[in-house]
Amino acid sequence: MTIVLLLAAGVICVAHINDEEWVRAEVVTVEDEHPEVTARLVDIGGYVNVPIESLRQIRVDFVTIPFQATECRLANLTPINEEEGWSEDAINFFKILCHGQVLQTNVVGYSAKDAVTLIHLYKLNENHVSGVHIRLNIFRTCH
Repeated sequence: MTIVLLLAAGVICVAHINDEEWVRAEVVTVEDEHPEVTARLVDIGGYVNVPIESLRQIRVDFVTIPFQATECRLANLTPINEEEGWSEDAINFFKILCHGQVLQTNVVGYSAKDAVTLIHLYKLNENHVSGVHIRLNIFRTCH
């Protein structure tokens, strides 16, 4: 594989994120003072900092495959302190609510601040119909 020569925000490439896995990534920021980039993992979600030498040019036919992950947020729910983000307790509570569950999302809008998709998230019952609104469950539990 060819090392990525053009490093700029928006470049799609593959990143070596652990000892065995190469994944598609989008360069978000390039650190001038450090030989690394912040990359968005377009198929599995999340962001990672990776060394430049862990990036490779992607084959053109792999760029045409739609991304398998999309960034989204629960609508009308923000951390108490937006600068610090979600507490570990809040993150763990969300994981407990959602882990191993059949979930359904409905897109309800887009953030005017950063254009991230806003969703309502529902945990479906055993028959995969109706369900519990996750945001309301979090609100009721935390207040």
